[in-house]
Amino acid sequence: MNSTDLTDFIAELRLRTDVVGIISQTVQLKKRGSRYIGLCPFHNEKTPSFTVDPEQGLYHCFGCKAGGDIIRFVRDTERLEFIDAVKYLAEKANMVVPENGIETRALQAAKTEREEILALNKRAAAYFHSLLWTDAGRPYLDYFHRRGFDDAMIRRFGLGAAPASGAAIVSELASGADDVQTMVKAGLAISRDGGAIGFFRARAMFPIISARGEVLGFGGRILGDGQPKYLNTGDTPVFNKRLNVYGANWLRQEKKLSQVILVEGYMDALSLLANGVKGVAATLGTSLTQEQAMLLSRYAPEVWICYDADDAGQNATLRALDVIEASKAKLNVRVVNFPVGKDPDDYIRSLPAQDRAAQFMKLAKLSPVRFRLKRLIRGFDMSDNDQRTKFAIEAGKVLALAEPVEQYAAIEELAVTAGFPAEVLERQVKSVKPVGATASVARGMQKYPAHSEEQTPNTSLAPAESTAVKAARNLLYFLSKKKDAGRYTNDVFLREDHRAIADKLREGKNFAAIVSEFDKEKADWKEETIKISRMYEDMVEPTGDELDKIVADCLAELRIESNSADIKILVGEIGSDPTNVSTEEIRKMRELEKMVKQSKRL
Repeated sequence: MNSTDLTDFIAELRLRTDVVGIISQTVQLKKRGSRYIGLCPFHNEKTPSFTVDPEQGLYHCFGCKAGGDIIRFVRDTERLEFIDAVKYLAEKANMVVPENGIETRALQAAKTEREEILALNKRAAAYFHSLLWTDAGRPYLDYFHRRGFDDAMIRRFGLGAAPASGAAIVSELASGADDVQTMVKAGLAISRDGGAIGFFRARAMFPIISARGEVLGFGGRILGDGQPKYLNTGDTPVFNKRLNVYGANWLRQEKKLSQVILVEGYMDALSLLANGVKGVAATLGTSLTQEQAMLLSRYAPEVWICYDADDAGQNATLRALDVIEASKAKLNVRVVNFPVGKDPDDYIRSLPAQDRAAQFMKLAKLSPVRFRLKRLIRGFDMSDNDQRTKFAIEAGKVLALAEPVEQYAAIEELAVTAGFPAEVLERQVKSVKPVGATASVARGMQKYPAHSEEQTPNTSLAPAESTAVKAARNLLYFLSKKKDAGRYTNDVFLREDHRAIADKLREGKNFAAIVSEFDKEKADWKEETIKISRMYEDMVEPTGDELDKIVADCLAELRIESNSADIKILVGEIGSDPTNVSTEEIRKMRELEKMVKQSKRL
């Protein structure tokens, strides 16, 4: 598609698109003057803060700051790539997306081939599923029943069975040589002696479905002792294992996921989904790839790695952590801490049937640093002095990449485990030379801990939160715990919601009570309270000198923000005419600038 053609087409598409009509399919809108309002689909709220301006073709949420044009809205709500969102809107507006004027016949042929393969895969999925309910499919149906799936679940997941005969599927789906050739290209058949036989034979079948509902390929599991245990569709014109995940179609159906739960296999994913766990996906017979990490980041801000608890699964977890951290995916990561010897399927089926999902979600989650330390210690004999020393050195390398608060907590534990004074371990961590993008973390430049956020869409209109906001949240969290609260009063907070939360905390109310009070008053204040309550989730809270240092840093950050804001206001009042500047205004400006510099040196 020619870029000029596409630009002109998109301009026309925006003019012809019924913005209110499209958004109304997701949000219940009410007319308010020249605009429309409703509850934001990107965050939880009870007071409408989401507005649509049909004249400008824009939407904006005053709560979570999501906003953009109708293409952005479709991308975020339908979780589509840009060009797919354009095609989606073009179909609604009865417009045809222009083809590139210089598109070659080969490219057009490739497009037709893709469509033919997708259509054939859909027919194959229906065939495998229908076979499950015949006498030939009985062993596979019994297998799914034994694994805890009733008939409704089997239909919901589109499970099936591949026939034992290699000729059966070719006979069912191919009516000529062209169809046979397409089956081979789709990975459904392999060429043999001038003809073809089915690639999947005598296996339980799992369709691999895209976020748009397209059947991309299949996974097949043998029931006996044969090898390979799992057989997957190879790379085809519509499918690449590195670029897809199993369960993308279910991820897209879930709105505002807090996390994606990543498992290793089809049965693990299906078992969790069947028992009410939301947001589950699986890799496709390969180790996690950076492309898959990027894909997962479109659905949630956090991923829980939920691999088997055996050595193979735990080593795969280590590799997955490395991949996510090396990728450009903006994902917080946690590792689900399973009982030894369990996998997700075994574990959830061992729980009481009435609340399996709730119990599963309560499993402990380890930070990457905690998990790496847990795995590291397994390789050393802690009764041997040399081994303890080597462990402490290697642990220092792991901790060099952690945030200061997590370093502090882990060092206290390592002092007991490794038998070295905390001061010595701290020097060992500081001796590690930071490398690459992790340097700022290792140097302790990230003052404030990461904390769980409500998912917000990726939009240029949603700016990153300032360090002053994070500082205020830290102070409010400490205030809730009655830690060092005497060192600051409520007027240090710059935002109205933070001052209101501080007032209620000083009244002795906990976060739950505050959330309840804000429920009807301010939906965004309620969300902010929840964020603050989770500041030190999965982390040990600082005490002593570490707490003093963090409080001092937070107060300094707020002073900088406050004084900088005052300077901006003063500059605005002075304007561009220097004759308007009084001696008092000059003195005040210099005093504010001096205070900002002093605060930055603290």
